[in-house]
Amino acid sequence: MNISKHWYSAKPTALTTILYPFSALFGVLSFLNRLMTKPKATKFKVPVIVVGNITVGGTGKTPFIQWLCNELKQQGIRPGIVSRGYGANLDAYPSQLPINPDPFIYGDEPSLLAQNTGVPVVIDPDRAKAVNYLIDQNNVNLIISDDGMQHYKMWRDMEIAMVDGTRLFGNGWLLPAGPLRERPNRLNKVDLIISKGHAIHHFQSHSVMELNPQRPVNPDNPNEILDNKESITVIAGIGNPESFFNLVKDMGYQIEGREFPDHHSYSIDDFLELQDSPIIMTEKDYIKCQHLNLNNLWVVKIEPDFDAEFKNRLHNKIRNLMSSQ
Repeated sequence: MNISKHWYSAKPTALTTILYPFSALFGVLSFLNRLMTKPKATKFKVPVIVVGNITVGGTGKTPFIQWLCNELKQQGIRPGIVSRGYGANLDAYPSQLPINPDPFIYGDEPSLLAQNTGVPVVIDPDRAKAVNYLIDQNNVNLIISDDGMQHYKMWRDMEIAMVDGTRLFGNGWLLPAGPLRERPNRLNKVDLIISKGHAIHHFQSHSVMELNPQRPVNPDNPNEILDNKESITVIAGIGNPESFFNLVKDMGYQIEGREFPDHHSYSIDDFLELQDSPIIMTEKDYIKCQHLNLNNLWVVKIEPDFDAEFKNRLHNKIRNLMSSQ
């Protein structure tokens, strides 16, 4: 069952109505967690930037963090990344990812970030421990937390909130009856708001992140582009599959979209009926399919783009952050 269809329904559904009392409980527990843990958070030796959201999945965090790491490195900054490591299969934490991480051991998003940024990535459900480990074991002078806005045990010097400009906040209810981790007024307290794809009218001060999908390429030969645009299967195991399907359609491909659960662990059985047609997927999906040795997979890389005003504002905030340490 895809509960997100209920979260983003125009009217309350039977399921969300049943779940609403649990949302009220979730709200109370979240408030108590923030009240009890935030005052105890301890400042770290280097600044920490949290890139997170107030909804569940699909706001463009991963491509933005990759872009941000490259921007920081161009400024001579030595960033590192910490992550909860959702989907990781480890006996002990914290754990730093190797150069070529196995996503089935370290999780798909941390593995993709390590692969595409070349910066040290450390995972631990306790992000504060991950930050201290990253500082102790690596020559970093700024840390990005992949998600973690609600992880109040971890000190943060700057918060960047990602919002899906199309879906916004769904039915406006907290989990599990809606997609919200915190209420929208939480965004009034962050340093930057980034809206994926479309401008939003709820908050005057925000920037739009345009998503520029690159043409599908053969992962074994990135110079080879998929020219055939008919009878294409597109699969997506991400927070908002429909957004990826629309990106591919906008490139002129005639597609059949197939949704998988977010963070889905792919096996050869998922492709038994699809071996005769080209299959387009995200980088996040492909990193869990590369071991299958299929020759009909094509990968779309997403390149974020911002206007000059946002870049200047971001760079100024980061310069001030670094100079204040």
